[in-house]
Amino acid sequence: MIATDAHPAFRAARLPATLPTMRTPPPSDATGEAPAGLALERPSKTRLKRQMHELQRLGQRLAGLPPAQLQRIELPELLREQIEMARRITAREALRRQLQYIGRLMRNADAEAIRARLAVVTGKPEAAL
Repeated sequence: MIATDAHPAFRAARLPATLPTMRTPPPSDATGEAPAGLALERPSKTRLKRQMHELQRLGQRLAGLPPAQLQRIELPELLREQIEMARRITAREALRRQLQYIGRLMRNADAEAIRARLAVVTGKPEAAL
């Protein structure tokens, strides 16, 4: 049996005596908010997922609108095309993926303006959307 200290290949592969420490983020509560006095450097993964799901639901509501109502809402051209494509998709999994893509496109759009215009077009208050 070969001793590991005696073999040159093992000497070269040794780890340094001290490993760099990883910085841990400040503790947060269940809502993703930082406790009083601590500021998070970036939103939590949970908060980002919640925002992305909300954009996806907004895209789903847009895809469910009648064509006449959808025309009254100002949307980026690519987003409008993808919403029209989602209407033609009948396969469940394909529709799910398309709605995810629409949600991703909604990140670059002004979601608050779209939400406000959707409330006007449908006649429902924004809180109900």
